[in-house]
Amino acid sequence: MADPLAQTFMIDKKNYPNGCFLKSIKLFFKTKSTAQDGAVKLSIVNTLNGYPTGSTLDYSIVTVPPEKINISDRKSTRLNSS
Repeated sequence: MADPLAQTFMIDKKNYPNGCFLKSIKLFFKTKSTAQDGAVKLSIVNTLNGYPTGSTLDYSIVTVPPEKINISDRKSTRLNSS
């Protein structure tokens, strides 16, 4: 069962008239699922008036299995997507 978490951000058209590329993202986890289906799925979706439209940007879906997710009490461990 999905339990989505969302964060919005804006790209300033004055500074980036052609848009931009998101090369990486850092996520920090204190705990993780030990189940095989406990993967983390990240996707970038368009929003309208601050709400997700459900329209996923091309090539923006990344799924990371639990064994590739590091956990830590400190903000020094990141999700390893490679």
